Amino acid sequence: MAADLKSELAKVYPLHAAFAGKAKHPPYCDLAISECYKRFCTELAGKEFRDPRGKSVVIHEDNFPKLLGMKLADPQTGQPMIDPNSGKQRKAKANRVLAELKTGKFVDAAYTVEIGRVRTLFWVPDVITDPHAIHPNAHPVVAGDEVYVKRYDKNGSEVKLVVMGPSENRGRVIITSFLTDISDLGNYIKEAAIWTKK
Repeated sequence: MAADLKSELAKVYPLHAAFAGKAKHPPYCDLAISECYKRFCTELAGKEFRDPRGKSVVIHEDNFPKLLGMKLADPQTGQPMIDPNSGKQRKAKANRVLAELKTGKFVDAAYTVEIGRVRTLFWVPDVITDPHAIHPNAHPVVAGDEVYVKRYDKNGSEVKLVVMGPSENRGRVIITSFLTDISDLGNYIKEAAIWTKK
């Protein structure tokens, strides 16, 4: 690895300066949202995964809209629907999205999604079961106490994060997941790792 990349990595991710290797990424998902949902229900929803510490992690069906970063749009124009009070795009309500998907009434143009989240949705189990590191959460908005981190050999944002919180049965429950650049990790994780891959 080039010395300049090593020094940059050491600045933004000091405890893992040696974390220069990248994992081979799983296949991308290029399905339409309704087909993606069917696959999600088959492969992820309600399934239990074990992290490297042996802790149970469950992905719930109602996580689907948040995992895709779904927000409301005008179904006629596809333009984002903005909340007049906050000035931000209105978030999609999970119960409404799931009801539409289950009844076949889902209209793609009524929502926006983050394509990177859709394309890497099915990488989540890989991040849970084989992360490079687990850190305390430092995200300024997203609740949750831990962030699982894995770096992949891909173009663009190459770090996949999975934010977790405790569940009632002492396991872990997924809050959200998204891609970021290695230089932005400090915005989402606290420096001292809870667990690191040997």
